[in-house]
Amino acid sequence: MQKKVFAIAAMSVIVFIGMIWYAFSRTGIAGKVYVAKADMPKPVANAGVEIWQADTLVVTVHANAEGEFSIRLTPGVYEARVVADGFLAAVFSNPKVERFKRIELDIELQ
Repeated sequence: MQKKVFAIAAMSVIVFIGMIWYAFSRTGIAGKVYVAKADMPKPVANAGVEIWQADTLVVTVHANAEGEFSIRLTPGVYEARVVADGFLAAVFSNPKVERFKRIELDIELQ
C-alpha cells in the first residue's frame, strides 16, 4: 500500500514539474499598435493581431485600449498580421519565437 501511495505522489510531483516547465518554456509576441499623429503616437484600440504558422491561423487577439497586445506561443517561426478598420494591414514575416524570449513588435499602421 505504501508503495502505491509513494508511486502516486512521485507521479504527481513529476507531472507538476512538467507543467511548470511547460509554462516557463512558452514565450511569445507582445507589442503596441499605433498610428503616428503629429509628435505623439496614438494607440489603435481593438486592432486585430493574427498569428499564422505555415498558412495556418494559430491565434487571433485584439489590442486593448492602449493598443497593447500579448500572445503566448511555443517556440517557432510565425507571421504576424495586424488589421484595424480604416488602416492598411501590416504584416511581419518570419519573426522567430525562441524559448524564454519575447518578441516586441511596435506596429505603426498607415
